[in-house]
Amino acid sequence: MTISLVAVFIPVLFMGGIVGRLLHEFSVTITVAILISGFVSLSFTPMLGSLFLRHDEGKHGVVYRGLESGFDALTRSYDYTLQKALKYRFTTIMVAVAMLGGTVYLFFTMPTGFIPSQDSGFMFGATMAGQDISFESMAKHQYAVAEIVRKDPAVSDVGAFAPEGNRGFIFVMLKPRAERAYSVDQMIDRLRPMMWSVPGVMTFLQNPPPITITGQNTASLYQLTLQSTNLKEIYTWTPPLMDKMRALPGFVDVKHGPADR
Repeated sequence: MTISLVAVFIPVLFMGGIVGRLLHEFSVTITVAILISGFVSLSFTPMLGSLFLRHDEGKHGVVYRGLESGFDALTRSYDYTLQKALKYRFTTIMVAVAMLGGTVYLFFTMPTGFIPSQDSGFMFGATMAGQDISFESMAKHQYAVAEIVRKDPAVSDVGAFAPEGNRGFIFVMLKPRAERAYSVDQMIDRLRPMMWSVPGVMTFLQNPPPITITGQNTASLYQLTLQSTNLKEIYTWTPPLMDKMRALPGFVDVKHGPADR
């Protein structure tokens, strides 16, 4: 059992990417702890048992008798189920096959994700306009976007500001989940067409994950970074890549940011 558990956690040690970096120490700790536990079980535990465990038929307290009766009941139930499983072998095998099939079905149908989306009652939005927009015009566009969000009956409070010339941010607090009919993700789907109806500015709403990996405020939950020693190549290949991504199902609010160098 010790070897099988170690074999399960060792592949986690060699995982790459962000997931591998997060689980690296976890896999090392679990693997070492299992190996130490196996060593103790095969060495110190039998030795200690030979020193302290005695077959005593004397009188015992209420706690001892209660625990012992529970252990006896557990042993009897295990013996009963084992005899039934051995008696009805075909039924036992069919139940095992059905459980295996159900596991495979859940594996392909159950939603999975690295950090699942949660409804924290909060939304974050980033706005972006043209490079030549003035601060006064950006403030008006920012106000127009904030007013659209504020008019939604599920919204409790809205905060908006534009720290940069053509960029701004929106923070939206929603009412408690019991007082609104839509989740945060559903609210974003409802508000996205309204946000994009404001001319001259693009608004990107997102449901912030419970754990922020990069620590950066971005307009999207996911980022794809293009790197090259030739800046001209980045400007050349970025638009075709964005067009291909927009054509794929499941992608929304695809945009590009400025290059660092």
